[in-house]
Amino acid sequence: MASGSAAQLIQIPYLPTIRQAVLHSTTAFEVMFGGQAGGGKSEALLWEAYQICLEVPGAIVAVFRRTYPELEESLIRRSLNKFPPGWGKYNVSRKEWRFPNKSVLEFRHCEKEKDVYDYQSAEWQHLFIDELTHFTEFQYEYLKSRVRAGDPTRRGVKCASNPGNIGHAWVKRRFITGKKPDVVYETPIDVDLAWRLGIDLATVKPSSSIFIPARLRDNPYMMDNDPQYAIRLMGLPAAERRALLEGDWDIFEGQVFDSFRSDLHVIPPMVPQQSNAKRFAVDYGYTEPFCCLWAAREPDGHVIIYREAYERLLPAHAQAKMIVSQSGDELYYSRLGDPSMWSHNQDKSIIDIYQENGVYLQPANNTRIAGKMRVHEYLETDDEGRPWVQFTQNCHNLIRTLPELIYDKHNVEDVDTHGEDHAYDVLRYILMGMPSIRRDSRQSGNHPY
Repeated sequence: MASGSAAQLIQIPYLPTIRQAVLHSTTAFEVMFGGQAGGGKSEALLWEAYQICLEVPGAIVAVFRRTYPELEESLIRRSLNKFPPGWGKYNVSRKEWRFPNKSVLEFRHCEKEKDVYDYQSAEWQHLFIDELTHFTEFQYEYLKSRVRAGDPTRRGVKCASNPGNIGHAWVKRRFITGKKPDVVYETPIDVDLAWRLGIDLATVKPSSSIFIPARLRDNPYMMDNDPQYAIRLMGLPAAERRALLEGDWDIFEGQVFDSFRSDLHVIPPMVPQQSNAKRFAVDYGYTEPFCCLWAAREPDGHVIIYREAYERLLPAHAQAKMIVSQSGDELYYSRLGDPSMWSHNQDKSIIDIYQENGVYLQPANNTRIAGKMRVHEYLETDDEGRPWVQFTQNCHNLIRTLPELIYDKHNVEDVDTHGEDHAYDVLRYILMGMPSIRRDSRQSGNHPY
C-alpha cells in the first residue's frame, strides 16, 4: 500500500483484504467494521489512521480504546512494531505519533463516562474507536462531536468491534438492526431542531452510516499464520462462540436482565392514583447523569415506574428544584437517596443542598447484590403474566439502559459499573424499599408499603 504525493511516495507494508478495502473506500461518515474475531479490524483502523496522517498535512487523528492498558497492549504496540521507520516519531509521554507534515496521530482512552470531558476542547479530523461495544452510547456521541477540524470531505468516524460487552445493544441498534450490510444509510435530520437552532438546511447534508461485516475467513493472513485460531474459538461457551466465531449480533453475552421485554414491561404514560403508595428515589450525578424515578405500588404489590428525570451537568440545587417541580402536590410514602449524598466533601453535603431547596430524603438501601436480585424478582411475571414492575414509555433512559447492562468480569455477581447504570441504581433503591415478592405474601394479601 502506497501513500503520499507523486514527488514523495511512501511504501506502507500493508495489503488490505477485500473487506478491509471496503472499509477504506467507503464515503460514509460513520462506519462500524466487524463481527467475527480475527477479521483484521484493528489492523485496518490503524493503517487508515496512519495513511490519513501522511496524506493530509496538519491532520489531527485520534485512535481510542476504552482503557489505557488495552490501548498500550494492542494499538500502540502494533504501531511501534509496524509503522515504517523515518516517517514519523513516537512521543512516549504524549502517546502520539508526529509527522514531518505537522500531522498528529493521538492514542487516547476514555475509561469512565466523565472522562469524555477531558476532550472538551479537542478538534479531530478523524476519529477511530477500536472495540466500540466497550463504550457507552454517551461516550461515543460526545467523542464524535469533537470531529470538527480540517477538510470536511475527509472527516469521519470509523469504529471496529465484535458483538458483546456493555455497548452491544446500542451498537446493534445504531448500525445493524433493520439495515443491510455494506449499504450506506442517511441519518434523518431533525428539521424542527434545526429550525430552532437557526440552521439553514440548504447548506447542510444528512450524516451517513454503514455496517461492514468482517469475518475470519475473509482474513487470509490470520488463517495462514494461525490456522488453529478458529479451533480455539470453537471451544468457547456457546454464546461467546456465536458472537466471536460467527459474528452473531443476536447473542448478548453477559446480559444481566435478559428477562426484560419491552412488550411486557413498558406501558403507555400514566400517573397512578394517589391511593397507590407513591415514592421517589434519587441517584446524584453531575458529570455523570443525575437520575430521579417516581414509583407507585398498587395494593396487590405491582409497581409502576411512572416518571423520570435524567440530566447531566445539572447542579444539585437545580436537581432539587426539578424534583419539586415534577412532583407537584403528590404525597409520597418515602423519598430515598443515594447514601453518598450524605458525604461531606465540601462545606455542604449534597443532601444539605437538596434540603435547602425543598427535597428531604432518607438514605436508600445500597446493597448491590441483594438489590440486583430484587430487580430480577420484580421483572418476573405473576400468575396472569403481568410483570411485578412496569415502566411507562416516558421513562426513556431507564428503558434504554436497563437491558443493556452486563455483568462485571471481576465480580460476576454484580453489574458492570462502567455501563450506564444510573437509572438502574435508582430502580434498585426503590425496589429494595419494598418487600420481596413471595408467593405466601401474595396469597395472604399482605402487601406492606
